[in-house]
Amino acid sequence: MSDKKKISILTLSMGHGGAEKVISLLLNELIKEYKVYLYLFYDNIHYDIPAEVHVTTVYKNNSNGLFRKIFSPFVVFRKYYKFLKTEKIQTSISFLFRANIINGMIKAKNENICAIMSERNYPSKMYGSSFLRLKISKFFIKKYYNKADVLFSNSNYINNDLKDNFDVRVPIQTIYNPIIESNFIKKYDETDNVILKVVSVGRFDEVKNHYLLMRGVEKLESINLTIIGDGHLREQYIEYIKNNKLSEKVYLPGVSKTVLKDLINYDVFVLSSNSEGFPNSLLEAMSVGLPVISTNCMSGPLELLNEGEEVDIESGCFLVAKYGILINVGDVEALSQALLYLRDNIEVRKKMSEKSLERAKDFYIENIYSDFVKIVE
Repeated sequence: MSDKKKISILTLSMGHGGAEKVISLLLNELIKEYKVYLYLFYDNIHYDIPAEVHVTTVYKNNSNGLFRKIFSPFVVFRKYYKFLKTEKIQTSISFLFRANIINGMIKAKNENICAIMSERNYPSKMYGSSFLRLKISKFFIKKYYNKADVLFSNSNYINNDLKDNFDVRVPIQTIYNPIIESNFIKKYDETDNVILKVVSVGRFDEVKNHYLLMRGVEKLESINLTIIGDGHLREQYIEYIKNNKLSEKVYLPGVSKTVLKDLINYDVFVLSSNSEGFPNSLLEAMSVGLPVISTNCMSGPLELLNEGEEVDIESGCFLVAKYGILINVGDVEALSQALLYLRDNIEVRKKMSEKSLERAKDFYIENIYSDFVKIVE
């Protein structure tokens, strides 16, 4: 055990989220070859962490207060730098913006540290909500991402955005999100054409745009919607459901720890996001054989559903891509039409289910992990 190379993974938390899910899968593989340390800003832990991983947390809760947001990176930087020095760790891998900035600061202070960073969001969308936020993000990304020995993301579009719009010049690679082969596979029978059961999974926030889903099914007969997840918009969703008399049509069961098992109880998965990195929820739905509909948002869905081939989708229309259906971001009419198409065509759903399973195999962890190890070494 003592002769294993030490690596440390730095991220905000292990709460609900795509980056956190990827880390949880990687940990199970990394412990076979390395002595692994996990360093968290906050002690919010949703995913299972192997007992062999040494876990350190800085704060006891994930507060989004302004004071915490401003000063926590400096506190974490000081503590993390001391931690790496004490434990004699030479490889630091960070996930997400704030952790990446700290990793860049660590590298600037100690050039002997191998700093590996991972961007999980499409930067121009994620950090472009205001002119000021975009300017600040550009400053920090240019200054500190360029300290990385290697940077990787989960989308070619993210890499291009970092190069073209944030002046990132260090080597950048694409390593797609891994999944494990599912033990649960969607089965079809003669009852599947009675009511179309639609499902989505994700945080209840503005980026995920779940209002698109609710509006898309609002006037459709024989179609129900379940949104698995939670977040700060939950009360607003409940109010919308009540005001629009959708309580027998739209369901919010909360967070689930058995998402894959839950998904096979539905007929179609929909990703409604305004932007994504590489959507785990979409990939996981495909791994259990669900037909999928997704907005053609930056950056992952096009790569996942059409192998990155650009498409032109008319307003109000949907496009049947290689492995699923694509619609334009925010297009309620297109979503409604796509759902009606699948509701009325069970044979199409069966064929799309087969295509989902076929595509998901490309992302099994045994096909992805080797790429990750190459950059660690």
